[in-house]
Amino acid sequence: MKSLFDFEEIKAIIEQKPFEVRHGKDQRKIYDSAKGNARLAVMMAIIAKETNKLESLNNVADLFEQYFETFVSDEDAFKDKRILKALGIISFFYTLPYDDNELLNSVASSFSISSDELREAFDKLHSLDLVELNYEHVRIGEQNLSTYFFYKVFIKDKLLSFAQLWNNYFDQLEYRFKDTVYPMYQNFGKEVIIKEIKPILASYWLTIKSDEEKAFRFYNFSWEFLPDECIIYLEKRISLLDTVTAD
Repeated sequence: MKSLFDFEEIKAIIEQKPFEVRHGKDQRKIYDSAKGNARLAVMMAIIAKETNKLESLNNVADLFEQYFETFVSDEDAFKDKRILKALGIISFFYTLPYDDNELLNSVASSFSISSDELREAFDKLHSLDLVELNYEHVRIGEQNLSTYFFYKVFIKDKLLSFAQLWNNYFDQLEYRFKDTVYPMYQNFGKEVIIKEIKPILASYWLTIKSDEEKAFRFYNFSWEFLPDECIIYLEKRISLLDTVTAD
């Protein structure tokens, strides 16, 4: 399946039933806001049809806020910080064992909550069809949903600490940061994301810069967030190699 669609392709999708978004201005706004992402475009088309609030959606974060306000049956669930924290956690890990007490306790304690609270929140989210409970595992299945709640919990509302997440899990789960931070960076405002995470990455760098393997792994991930620092580090490494060659 294509990852991004052009305007004519998005237009063809959203002007059909059941969406029937046929006004050119609305079609263009949906395309520009969704940036070619068909799933986001469909969400916006649904909101346009059901609420007539398309004009109030200025970014992808507004889209998700309006979508859940409109279509989730239990609005109070999103006022419960325990529910939101659980969404943030599962958005990062993607899947967690529901009945593995040792692992779930470890994850829960790293965010200063109890595993029982985490399970209760997962049960509630399952009843709202926001997570899946299959084969004794809980998982979040929709990528856009996952990206939004990761952004909301760790960056926008700061219900959980991104610094704590980074320091506890980057060494073990670098790939999960790639799967969560990069999409968030693309969808929710590059300047906003850099402002929030750059100090955390810069602080972490000071603790590992003398370890060559960790340094390369770190900059392989974070060069887009710390480009100047990355260039300086690489120049120093090249300079050292030149010195060794000359000797």
